[in-house]
Amino acid sequence: MGYANPFHGYGWERLATDAAGCGADGVIIPDLPPEDAEDWIAAARAYNLDTIFLAATTSPDARLERIAGVCTGYLYFVTRLGVTGVGQTPSETLGAMIDRARRFTRLPIAAGFGISEPDHARRVCARADAAIVGSALVKLISESADSPDLVEWVGAYCAAMAQACA
Repeated sequence: MGYANPFHGYGWERLATDAAGCGADGVIIPDLPPEDAEDWIAAARAYNLDTIFLAATTSPDARLERIAGVCTGYLYFVTRLGVTGVGQTPSETLGAMIDRARRFTRLPIAAGFGISEPDHARRVCARADAAIVGSALVKLISESADSPDLVEWVGAYCAAMAQACA
């Protein structure tokens, strides 16, 4: 996962080659809209990398259809307005919004932005196929980086989140 400008400077073909060479399955570029992603999509397809685009709660149907049409792997559904981070409850209307997005894709839908507690994950996974908890993991790791128990804590956190989605 990274942003379009540095990836563009690095080169789409080089990014795809290096990502595939490292064993990546796909790449998320949150600020790259599908309309501007033709070169990236071509490079990713050439190296069997999934292209995962973000759909927002505010996306109209035509936009959802466009995004879903270029996604491979899964559709990343943003659970709320604003920026990513931890500790914010998903929108009360999230389930209906995910159901609307399903009309445009057969891919799994993973939902994220602010998912940091098992209750958040449980609510998201009631309708989505997965909960994305990247910011919460980054926060846990950064706060505990010097602890000899870091790996155990990360494992326990991941297990609790997975259990909430089971």
